[in-house]
Amino acid sequence: MSKVKSGLGGLSIAQTIVATGTPLTKMGGNPNFPNPPIPIPELEAERQTLASLEEEFQGGNKTVKTMRNSTFKSFKKNITITVGYVNGVAKGDPTLLQSSGFEMAKDNSPIQVPGKVKRINCKNEPESGACHISWSGEKGRSFYKIQRTYTPEDINSWVDVDQVTGFNCKAYGLTTGSWAYFRVCAINRAGRGEWSAEEKLMVS
Repeated sequence: MSKVKSGLGGLSIAQTIVATGTPLTKMGGNPNFPNPPIPIPELEAERQTLASLEEEFQGGNKTVKTMRNSTFKSFKKNITITVGYVNGVAKGDPTLLQSSGFEMAKDNSPIQVPGKVKRINCKNEPESGACHISWSGEKGRSFYKIQRTYTPEDINSWVDVDQVTGFNCKAYGLTTGSWAYFRVCAINRAGRGEWSAEEKLMVS
C-alpha cells in the first residue's frame, strides 16, 4: 500500500528546516486532511523557532544549543505524528498522499495477481462477422487477454482474440448466425487473474 514518510532520517537541522517547508505549506488548509493531531500553524511556528535557534547558535552559545536540540527533537517527533495521520486518512490513495507534500515511501509490498474482471459486454459491429467487446477495469493489471469460442463446454476450444491495455477491443472474422462466447482476464507480472464470466453474442 502506498504511504508517505517524513524523509528526515540523516538530515541535519538546516536540511530538516528546508525539507519540511513544502509539506507544511501544502498541509495548511488542505481539505484532504482537515484535522491533523497537531495544528499545522503550530508546526510551522515550531519550524520557524528551530530556524531562529539554528541561526542564533552559529555564535556557539551553549544555552541556545540545548534549546535548539530540544526543539529539533520535538519538531521531528511532531512531523512523524503528522505523517502517521496523513497515512491513516489517505488509506493508500496516491492522489491524497501526494497532496500532503510529504515524500512518497517506497512500496515494498508484493505485487498481487489482478482480480476477476467483473463485467463484460459484447455487441455487433456494422460490418458482418465483427463485434465490439468491452469490460470493467481491474486494479493492478498490466494488460488484458480476450478469448473466444463457439463451444464453451469444450475447455480446449478457447482461442485468443487479442491482448490490450485498454478496456475494449474488436473481434473480426466471426461466423455469422452463430453464438460466439467471449471472456476476459487481467494479467500482470504476478500472474493471470481469474477469467470473467462468459458473455455470448449472436453474430450478425
